[in-house]
Amino acid sequence: MNICLSITALILVSATQLFGNAQAAQPMKFLERSYELYTLELSLPRAVPSRLTVRPCLECTPDTLQLANSSLFYIGREAVPYAQFATHAKTRSYSLTIHYTPETKVVTRMVAAAN
Repeated sequence: MNICLSITALILVSATQLFGNAQAAQPMKFLERSYELYTLELSLPRAVPSRLTVRPCLECTPDTLQLANSSLFYIGREAVPYAQFATHAKTRSYSLTIHYTPETKVVTRMVAAAN
């Protein structure tokens, strides 16, 4: 029984050291970042592809993002064309989340509340 416990302990210690070293060698990379704001706080462009300037707070520096043909648009959980999304966003102030790739600043998706 002591031999089994010793072998198990040795395996756990070795695995922990391997995993710990692998984690230390790899810096954390953000695959996506997001802004949360309201639709009426944002001036949406007329069409895609285009640029979108986001200012998450009054004191914050504006950030320019790219709306690409690959960008997706949702009202609630429903995927919609950009024109429908833009019309919905202008009707009243809905919560909005903009997800983008940090390296390229390309918007991957925008999600506006349905109601």
